[in-house]
Amino acid sequence: MDSLTISQILSHYRNFDRAFWATYSVDFDTLYFVLHNDIKPMMIDCYFHLVCDLRKLDESLMKVNSGEKRLNNLLNLQEYCTISVQPCEGAFHPKILFFTSQEELLFIVSSANATSSGILSNQDLIGVYHYHLDSDINKDEVTVLFQYIKSFKDWAEEAKYDLDTITERFPFLNDIVQSNNIITIPHEQSLIKRVSEQIKSHDGLKKIRIFSPFFDDDLKAVSEIYSLFKKPLEIYSPAEQCITTLKVELDKNIQFFSTQTLKKKNFHAKFYEFHFENYSIVYWGSANCSYSGLLSPTRNYEMLVKHQMTHKEVTEYWGSMDAAITQEITYVEAKDEKEDSSYASFDVFIFNPRISDDELIVSITLKAHFTGNLRVVCVDRKNQRILCDVIEQLHDRLRTSFEPDSVYLFLESNGQRASNY
Repeated sequence: MDSLTISQILSHYRNFDRAFWATYSVDFDTLYFVLHNDIKPMMIDCYFHLVCDLRKLDESLMKVNSGEKRLNNLLNLQEYCTISVQPCEGAFHPKILFFTSQEELLFIVSSANATSSGILSNQDLIGVYHYHLDSDINKDEVTVLFQYIKSFKDWAEEAKYDLDTITERFPFLNDIVQSNNIITIPHEQSLIKRVSEQIKSHDGLKKIRIFSPFFDDDLKAVSEIYSLFKKPLEIYSPAEQCITTLKVELDKNIQFFSTQTLKKKNFHAKFYEFHFENYSIVYWGSANCSYSGLLSPTRNYEMLVKHQMTHKEVTEYWGSMDAAITQEITYVEAKDEKEDSSYASFDVFIFNPRISDDELIVSITLKAHFTGNLRVVCVDRKNQRILCDVIEQLHDRLRTSFEPDSVYLFLESNGQRASNY
């Protein structure tokens, strides 16, 4: 577990030939900067594959519309990488960087997105797993991590090919291994269920500390953690106040604290400390203290990493918690939940565009009620719309003509935008 930034960590490595980056959100200007300043110097042949959350990619492409420079940055970025989305019920939320060479595998796992705050700041936790053919150090961990990123079904075709090539270099990556130090979802069991099974094999749990920037309005995950362990729960948040829609008051053994007096006042890290008399077992990673992050086994893509730490090491990272200020909890009425209006109107979701024989093939998912005809709209580096001829429309994909100068695309139906970017 490292307090360096991703940029600082990358400066220590050289001579890799392929890279993969799984992230929730992405800022293309920052990614272009990191590509030229951090990734290219460490790679012999600079080419990498990016996969991110479908909705967050759509938001990022909306921002690209705001200026020709951003469009050019994105087009130049595509000379060095493929960009994919991984659709899911909730959020595609893991943060994993993976580099490979003929002899080495390097995984950088974190709670940091591919954004300026995630890459250039130290508000996140980062772990490094480095494997070399000359040693078995981290062999099980890199195997688990590799199999997890390979399980993402909607990588670009080039990414899938490169992942298959890596298993030819390192055949052990196909082995079935168990690692209690890395747990992921989707899975048949939720993250908190597996954490509970591991923690209950240890005697003498005293209390639990949670550091998380986000919670459900109804604090469902907080309530479930207390129900599972029945131990005092200390919750630290950078939020200015704690507001919940819970209908009954929390147990007196559950306390919220402001982090404004701590060493790290603001953070994006997710950190769960199970405090025993002489040591602590901690889990950190991408999962917020929420239903989607901890309680549901299938809604999100998430990852947690397990470490044993001394109490001194925990304090050195977060600072002394003796001066933390208790937060009062405000109870309010729940509001009616509404579907995100920016996506409720979409009849089609598009992903995994790829070029084949001078044609563009786009995978699509249609809402059940949709029966209209679609047309593909490409946007070039000058922010000009280019209408492409649809050669074939099937229930799961489109074949269309291709404009080489395109930066991104979307679908229209009856003159209206019908899909994500």
